[in-house]
Amino acid sequence: MNLFLRSVLLCLIYFSNIHAESKLELINKDIEETKEPLLKQFYVCVRESKIYSKSGNPNECMKSVQLYEKLKNPTETEKNNLLIAYFNTGILYDYSKAFTNILKAKKMYKKACDGGLAIGCYNLGNMYSTGDGVKQNKSTAMKLYKQACDGGYARGCFNLAHMYSNGDGVKQNNQTAAKLYKQACDGGYIKGCYNLGNQYYYGTGVRQNKSIAKELWGKACDGGFEKGCINYAIVQGEGY
Repeated sequence: MNLFLRSVLLCLIYFSNIHAESKLELINKDIEETKEPLLKQFYVCVRESKIYSKSGNPNECMKSVQLYEKLKNPTETEKNNLLIAYFNTGILYDYSKAFTNILKAKKMYKKACDGGLAIGCYNLGNMYSTGDGVKQNKSTAMKLYKQACDGGYARGCFNLAHMYSNGDGVKQNNQTAAKLYKQACDGGYIKGCYNLGNQYYYGTGVRQNKSIAKELWGKACDGGFEKGCINYAIVQGEGY
């Protein structure tokens, strides 16, 4: 896995339910393995400000971002690392207990998104979808989810599909929802497989096919989604 993808994945691990000491170990490992000086400094900032335990000051990490922004003729790696720093700093402003600043989080997500980081578009889309720190705008949320989906972030496809499926901010279109759920499923987001299975089971937006539904629910089950296991057992009991 390249440094860019590893950094995005690790930022999600930092803010999961993993114990703070385990998160610290992951951060120290990144600091040890990272060769690029400014990115190493960013990880040191995360560690020293104790943001991994949601008790630190994310403002300190802006220093790394500002250093990246001042680079003249940055390499492609440095450009990618700046996007990583934007996104991670947005996460810090979004979740730090004592220093939450939704407006700064929005700004960082937007910079990441504008630079082509799909997960940045996704997080910004969530803000517009729920009205978290911004004026709620479903149309803007849809555009951002589409950017995320087109950029290869499967959850963007899923959220966009969900909006079409429920007529949330857009005219309901189950055919479009099915296509997007398939993209989410193919991209590795198991809930996309589960929801697409539901559509095949009931014939919603697709031609009814319970065998395909069974296959999709099986995939969801194999991915650890319990409802997929339950539905798989039901359809199997029906003889499919």
